[in-house]
Amino acid sequence: MNRGMLFVLALALMPASALAQPTAGLSFDGVLAEGHALYLAGDHEGALAKYQEAKEMDSGNALSYYFVGCAFSALDKSDDAVSALNTAATIAGEKDQSLHAKALFMIAVLKERSADWGAAKEAWTKYQGFAQTHADATTFVTVAEERLGAIEKRVKLDADYQVVRDRTKPAGEAK
Repeated sequence: MNRGMLFVLALALMPASALAQPTAGLSFDGVLAEGHALYLAGDHEGALAKYQEAKEMDSGNALSYYFVGCAFSALDKSDDAVSALNTAATIAGEKDQSLHAKALFMIAVLKERSADWGAAKEAWTKYQGFAQTHADATTFVTVAEERLGAIEKRVKLDADYQVVRDRTKPAGEAK
């Protein structure tokens, strides 16, 4: 799933207030809307600046941290994205279970994208557990199950192919 599709999915699942037209460019929702417009126009640095501005306006609002994470992801800054998304999940907590789930989902995607299979498996397992215990939240339990299966398959294939890689190394190269 590419970054643009993930962001469009994130926007589709956000409350309408977060997508409102800017009101004098100073309200929290207005600053987020400006960030969304920049993001969709491909200006991820500009979007990040707007999302960080929104975060400064209301540091207790998980939504700004979520979008900061999305912008960092688009800029290939996975560690920063995961940090912001973890903060979003923590702030959202039980009061906004759907946003909490979205943040966990994005973290799992980022860990898998980095090919850190252990961390990806852990992140998908955490998302799956949250999704299974929070039926009222908008979640995708089957996606977690499918991704965990795909990771297991990938790890097994890597191990199986290592024998071939070792056998085909040029002479003199360490095995």
